[in-house]
Amino acid sequence: MAAQIEKDSETEIARDSESEKKTQSTNFKQASLFTLWGGSGRDSASKDSETASADSQEPVEGIDSPGQNQNSDSSKQLERIVSDGHSGGESDPLDPANGPIAANQWEGPYQPNDVCFPSRQLGESLRSFRSEWFVGRPWLEYSVKLDSAFCFPCRLFAASHPGCGEPAFTHTGFRFWKNATERFRNHNGTIVHHSAMTAWTLAKTQKNSIASQLSLSHKAQVEKNRAHLRTISETILFLGKQNIPLRGHDEAESSINRGNFLEILALRAKDNKDLLGSLFSHRIKYTSPQIQNELISIIGRLIQEQIVKEVHDSQYFAVMVDETMDIANIEQAAVCVRYLSIKGSNAIIQERFLGFWKCASTTGEALYNLLKSVLCELTLCLHNVRAQCYDGAANMRGKYSGLASRVQEEEHRALYIHCHAHQLNLVLCEACMNIREVRNALDTVSTLYSFIEGSAKRHHLFHEIQEKLGISRSVTLKALCETRWSCRYRAIHAVKLTYSAILQSLEDIAEHHAAKSGADAASLLRHISTFDFLIMIEILDYLFAITDSFSRELQSQNLDISSLQGKIQSVIDSLTCIRNGDFFHHLWSSAEKLAEDHQLDPPSEPRRRKVPRCFDDGSQNHDYSSAEDRYRTAVFYATIDILLSELKERFAENDYEILRNINEVLLKWQPNSHLIQKLSEFYDFDSHQLECEMRVFYSYVKNNIIKDTPSVLDLAQLFVDENLNVMFPLVWKLILIAACIPVSTASPERSFSALRRLKTYLRSTIGQQRLSGLALMNIEVEVARSLETELDLIVGKFASSSQRRSEFY
Repeated sequence: MAAQIEKDSETEIARDSESEKKTQSTNFKQASLFTLWGGSGRDSASKDSETASADSQEPVEGIDSPGQNQNSDSSKQLERIVSDGHSGGESDPLDPANGPIAANQWEGPYQPNDVCFPSRQLGESLRSFRSEWFVGRPWLEYSVKLDSAFCFPCRLFAASHPGCGEPAFTHTGFRFWKNATERFRNHNGTIVHHSAMTAWTLAKTQKNSIASQLSLSHKAQVEKNRAHLRTISETILFLGKQNIPLRGHDEAESSINRGNFLEILALRAKDNKDLLGSLFSHRIKYTSPQIQNELISIIGRLIQEQIVKEVHDSQYFAVMVDETMDIANIEQAAVCVRYLSIKGSNAIIQERFLGFWKCASTTGEALYNLLKSVLCELTLCLHNVRAQCYDGAANMRGKYSGLASRVQEEEHRALYIHCHAHQLNLVLCEACMNIREVRNALDTVSTLYSFIEGSAKRHHLFHEIQEKLGISRSVTLKALCETRWSCRYRAIHAVKLTYSAILQSLEDIAEHHAAKSGADAASLLRHISTFDFLIMIEILDYLFAITDSFSRELQSQNLDISSLQGKIQSVIDSLTCIRNGDFFHHLWSSAEKLAEDHQLDPPSEPRRRKVPRCFDDGSQNHDYSSAEDRYRTAVFYATIDILLSELKERFAENDYEILRNINEVLLKWQPNSHLIQKLSEFYDFDSHQLECEMRVFYSYVKNNIIKDTPSVLDLAQLFVDENLNVMFPLVWKLILIAACIPVSTASPERSFSALRRLKTYLRSTIGQQRLSGLALMNIEVEVARSLETELDLIVGKFASSSQRRSEFY
């Protein structure tokens, strides 16, 4: 019985196939088979549905015959599901049973390989769809939902035209698996299938062409946007390095002056047509204040990252912190680091500025918390800090609650260095306050500056008289300031150089100017027209010249702690050397000659004052044999003695024991087990290994160092040239530590000068991040200049941190 049913089924299939071929050849000429988007899809689908329903009375190869125990109601429902294009069950959206093909036309045929194909009884055997049939048939697809096979291109292009295409491969689905390969081969040879395949291939080509054009257009726009942003970043870098303000008072398009940033961009656009188009026709220009702030922050962060990378490479570093109040009455803390950098084949001591941070409080605890947060933010480890340098304020050097002591509680190896430039300034202040003649002379110099430079007329008169006297280079009087390290020498030296012009200027003002100015000029003239003033100018000019050269040396970042010892000793030796009568007599003679040239009264011994008997303790006042003797003893010697005592006392209050030990072990080249043991204990080194390395190192340097007294930097250069850090690892660590120990806070002080140039009264409301970013560009010019070749890095950071990612990728 089953065999008879199977034979009848095959006869019906053959008859139906022959009928379909005749119908296809007749109707194909009238049908349009190249509908790319399925324009009449819904109407055609309805007609096909009706045709399928009408033909459903005959057995079709996608519907089981009555001999296979399937009733006609189930067949009709299955046909209705397929023709409606939807079903209530859940399945893959690419399944041919799920909706119109336009939804997945670019995905291609649905060919699942990871499903279990169900088996059905066909005749005497169970048969199912096989995934091997997909091989060599790129048009074939399978519906898991209907357990049927379809032809994807015929379904896409021929199914919308009634009478064209085989319903079993376009609408109802093919399920007769026994003769599947033969039916696939027959279908593959039909004219309709070939036409559908041609249309599908053409559609894919057109789709790829459109996608390619869209991709190329997007890439071109992205490159245009990135080039535009590179130009903007380059302009910001230039303005930041040159400390030129970006913003203008009125940045509207109608303004005649829109600020330096926009005006420079407009100027550059005249030579760049692409930039011109972006600036004046682009919808998004990337020139707003918010974009400026974002780019400034990105550039500042990149500068910080490059500095931090160098610090990490060096391993050990020192921190320098100082604070000042800006024009907006905000306390700004400047943080700098010092480390040994290896660039190529050169060893360089670097002092880098990390930024400005707002201080809510200036107590030691607040500054400690600020420093910890800064180091954490920049991924710098506090336990790698080997030195810290601050001024001598109580909040910095306090024994119990100062910043230095709090840092040492967490890292005991972080030596505290009291800024030597500040200490030298305190030495000079002490000498100036304790000697009456010195104090009076400096006060007169300060009054001279205020009087002559306080008026444009008097200033002009002073310079006119210098020209008449033949002074080749006009000199301006300098102000005295206790916090400026080199101001005393420059102020005294300027008065010495222009003494003749000062006298004539005061005489002219006293005779011809108004009562108040004339009276002040006459009073000053009486003060400076004395031999006492002249000898004090001679003395102070020479003494301050010695300390001024030392002060300038202290501001050099290449000065290391070993070289400092020799500099201090040279100043002490110089002052000791001139403390004798012969040298003072030379100064006295110069003052006498100057007084004679200007017809001033010669020096005279002041009247002796008798002490009242009620205050007389019986001791006798010192009697000087002459005015020269009095100035030599009471002024010249006394000033030098104060300078020497202060230098020796103040410059010995740092952690000089450790510093001296480093100096002795590294630079004296004499084995000293006791000092090596102390250094090993302090820095947690293996004392035995360090001692062995030092003994071999001493022998090596004696044969390879030409200088008799090399510096730490010379040793570092030797290690770099000869690659000795592998041979002497602990000695190299000791060199890194010695090189990073600072001698002054000159770098933070210099950053305050940049702060005053940046945050002026016109820019007093500048934001903190913008201020710090611009300061980094202006101070760390070398690092900022290296970013000029890394503009794409700035653009990448901007694109990744913004919501406009699609505009740059």
